[in-house]
Amino acid sequence: MEEMHTLPSGPDPELFVLHPSGNPLFIANEDDNIVTVVDTKTHQMLAEVPVG
Repeated sequence: MEEMHTLPSGPDPELFVLHPSGNPLFIANEDDNIVTVVDTKTHQMLAEVPVG
């Protein structure tokens, strides 16, 4: 298996949810209570959303 891309996220990504359309990707980061939103086409972070 070959690594194709590295995506931005917080220090401890735990859960990944892909929007039904395929974009964006939501990454739940356990250690900092933030959800990172990533554009799957550009591989860029769109937002960091505090959740707790």
